[in-house]
Amino acid sequence: MAQTHFETRFAAAPERVFAVLADPVGTSVHLQHVEALVWLTPGPVGVGSRFRETRRMLGRENTQELTITRFDPPTRIAMGVEKPSISSSSEFELAPDGAGTRVRVLIDVRGRTLGGKILALLFFPLLARAIQSAVRNDLEDLRATIEGRGGAASGEEGLPDSAEEARG
Repeated sequence: MAQTHFETRFAAAPERVFAVLADPVGTSVHLQHVEALVWLTPGPVGVGSRFRETRRMLGRENTQELTITRFDPPTRIAMGVEKPSISSSSEFELAPDGAGTRVRVLIDVRGRTLGGKILALLFFPLLARAIQSAVRNDLEDLRATIEGRGGAASGEEGLPDSAEEARG
């Protein structure tokens, strides 16, 4: 198992930040490195909801199926990828911070088989940097949208105010 983490801050309430994180498909138009996002499960977002993401990472197109593994509005959401030999997850912990929100991101990569464990140990620094860079880029894109510095401004039509509005 290998982990890395970082923190960032949004100038918006936790409910608003959580709502955008909870709807990766609805916010895909705001993520410049994501080429496609598709929900694989119907209904409201929650634990077990799955989506397919295609993005450019390390100069290559990469398609992953992600599953929401934790869903505690408006304080915590986690999503992960399970492959035969390796799994990874990104967990977002949100907390009020003055008039905004502090977001702590924990990235975890685990080998599931002996070969996967060896790969995770050997390539974790590269993989962790790539995942952390992708998550940071996504959060910067979302920040610009949520805070109104590009894309839809906070409070404009199309940007949910709460997790309940994220998917009806």
